[in-house]
Amino acid sequence: MKRIGQFIGISLVQAAVAGAIVWLWGLLMTNMEKLADISANNGAYGFLIVPIIFMIVAVLSAGAVLGYPIYLVFNNQWGRAIGLIILTLVWLGLLSAIMIYIF
Repeated sequence: MKRIGQFIGISLVQAAVAGAIVWLWGLLMTNMEKLADISANNGAYGFLIVPIIFMIVAVLSAGAVLGYPIYLVFNNQWGRAIGLIILTLVWLGLLSAIMIYIF
């Protein structure tokens, strides 16, 4: 029973970290004009900064969700890895539904 609780806890932490990373990215994108001088005159910076930040966020969130399951796959624990990914996606869905309901 302790193992199931640990499994659920790991998936919840992974979902929370991935959600926080994406939330911070959304916050950054919302306030980008206040933080950097990206306007119509300096449009080239926007074409460089936004995709680079998006790639960084994609790598960090993928690492948060897939990091430990990849470790499990390398140790031939495919069932636990797939279960952990599914449970993390369920938590992400629940967190998204809660955020939609709140806001």
